[in-house]
Amino acid sequence: MSGVPPPAGRPRRRRGVAMPLLFLVLTSSFVAIAVFALLAHQWVFVGVGAALASWMATFVVHALRPRRG
Repeated sequence: MSGVPPPAGRPRRRRGVAMPLLFLVLTSSFVAIAVFALLAHQWVFVGVGAALASWMATFVVHALRPRRG
């Protein structure tokens, strides 16, 4: 939004916790995949799990960051 307040009579939308929670669960799942693959010496899956976990972690950080305006 461009900083314009909502019209009178309509409440401002709150940011929920569902999206950050979803991203946190997905990130944790990819970390678990990477750890179990590491224990099984499956190096390709370690790399893939770690890469996906780090990518999803950026979504968690972005979803929890306060919005400007």
